[in-house]
Amino acid sequence: RAHLRHALRNEQLQRRVAEVRAAFSMLTRVSRGSGEAADARLAFLKDSLDMSRVAVVGHSFGAATALQFACENPKLVRACVALDAWAYPLSKSVLAAGLPHTPVLSISGDHFSKW
Repeated sequence: RAHLRHALRNEQLQRRVAEVRAAFSMLTRVSRGSGEAADARLAFLKDSLDMSRVAVVGHSFGAATALQFACENPKLVRACVALDAWAYPLSKSVLAAGLPHTPVLSISGDHFSKW
């Protein structure tokens, strides 16, 4: 059962990482002034984004998403903030390799550690 729970949670995590990747891609297009009509509503950000200085931040499952994305994309992410990180759904390859070379600030409250 534990294997099935991890597989399910990891599948959810991979979907979230794909969503972050898509958002990163869209913001990169916007920052370059290229892209599709869907990006037009964000055109005002063109000269405001520095995609070489991206940090990912998440809480709980979102922290796992941020860590997974940072591990998979070390050249894209300059820093990661993980608040009350729920590491259970992380991919085994990430758990085996350890944290990314990207600086990570991890903050956990007492209530989370006793959960």
